Amino acid sequence: MSASWPAVAAAPGMAAGPPFPAADDAVRRWATLAPARTALVTDYAALDREGDAWGRVLAECGVGAGDRVALLAGTAPACVALFVACLRLRAMLVPLNWRLAPPELARVLADARPAVLVTDARRRTCLV
Repeated sequence: MSASWPAVAAAPGMAAGPPFPAADDAVRRWATLAPARTALVTDYAALDREGDAWGRVLAECGVGAGDRVALLAGTAPACVALFVACLRLRAMLVPLNWRLAPPELARVLADARPAVLVTDARRRTCLV
C-alpha cells in the first residue's frame, strides 16, 4: 500500500516544489529559492557552501557512498553542515555520545567501523 502525500503549498512569492524533496536536495533548493532566509543560525546559502566544503574534505579523505562518518563533537552549526555533506555523498553520519568513557567509545567505533572520525579540539582527548 503506498501513501499519497499532499502537495506542499508555496510560501508567498515562491514556486511550489515537490512535496518532500530528497534530503540532499533540500538545502540546495532553499539556498536557491531563499538564500538569505535563516536556516538554523545561518542562512541557507551559507549552509549550502559549508556542506559543499565539508563534502570536499570528506571526499579527499576517501569517503563515498555507504561509508560511515563518525562525529564526536558538541552541538554546533558545523555539525549540521557535516550532515548535509554526508547526505550529498550518500554517506552515513554516526553521531557519538561525547559523555561515553573512552573504552565505551572504542567499542562503538569498533562496531561502526567509520571511514573517518570528525572531532573538535575539546573532545579529542576522549580518544587517547
